[in-house]
Amino acid sequence: MKKSNLSRHILIFSLTIFSIISVLISYFIVPLCVFSKGEHTSLKIYKDKNTITLSSNQLKILQLTDTHINGSILDPFTYSVIKHSIYRTNPHLIVFTGDIFSRGASNKNVDNFLEFMDKFKLPWATVLGNHEDELSCTLNELSYKLEHSKYSLFQNGKLNNSHGNYYYNIDFLDGYKFQLIFMDSHRSGFTSDSLTYYETIVNKAYDNGVIGNFLFFHIPPSMITEVAKAYTD
Repeated sequence: MKKSNLSRHILIFSLTIFSIISVLISYFIVPLCVFSKGEHTSLKIYKDKNTITLSSNQLKILQLTDTHINGSILDPFTYSVIKHSIYRTNPHLIVFTGDIFSRGASNKNVDNFLEFMDKFKLPWATVLGNHEDELSCTLNELSYKLEHSKYSLFQNGKLNNSHGNYYYNIDFLDGYKFQLIFMDSHRSGFTSDSLTYYETIVNKAYDNGVIGNFLFFHIPPSMITEVAKAYTD
């Protein structure tokens, strides 16, 4: 057998083994559990009012990040991990903190993902990462698709040169008020406009009795990376 043919067969064999291992990992490391598909009756969303009301005092959030869907051979594995993570945790809300897609992703890849998420009939939100501007569609086109997907909570926001700055106030059964904030961290961190936006909505929420929040974003602020660098040094 020629050396080139041998190398090709080794490559094909390696990819086959990798695919099999990937499927096994998705089924056994993230095991399937009983999950009843359908909308949570304890949660009501008023997107136009940026409000979520709960008929209980619990809110379970599944946070996922950097799935990097782009039409590659890894996509089936990625979808499987997402699916079984949802089945296992049975969340009220799913949050993707950036880079759902990456370089080379087509409009079809985006549409397939949105259809995939619709099947769970669960609300989900996302912020943009540093790879979403490398897709076949523009950021404006992607934001429109995300904003109009049936179960997506994404809102494009009104800040200049920014996509996906929005929030939801959470009203629990016992009267406790909380806030979920989603912000575009661009490729290098928050802009001054973004920080002003954050300060404005937090202060307004505090005046209305909201006493805490979660902030979802993709790129860590500079102070976090500086602390991490100092720790590792």
